[in-house]
Amino acid sequence: MKSINPARRPRSAPPGLNLLRAVRPVRTFPGVTKIEINGANLAYDDTGDGTPVLLLHAGIPSRDDRVPGPA
Repeated sequence: MKSINPARRPRSAPPGLNLLRAVRPVRTFPGVTKIEINGANLAYDDTGDGTPVLLLHAGIPSRDDRVPGPA
């Protein structure tokens, strides 16, 4: 069996990315977009480059302590 160089493997989108593209977002206030998936309202922002990262929290703390502000 021939091994495949990982750098040459075809890359597919992360499973949730296509779901987010299929849902119509609604802007609520600057910097925050909300979508509804299976009856749950989710707020998100899409910033930066590279591999997508999903950070989840219970809603009590702010993301400001984890995500740097604009440079």
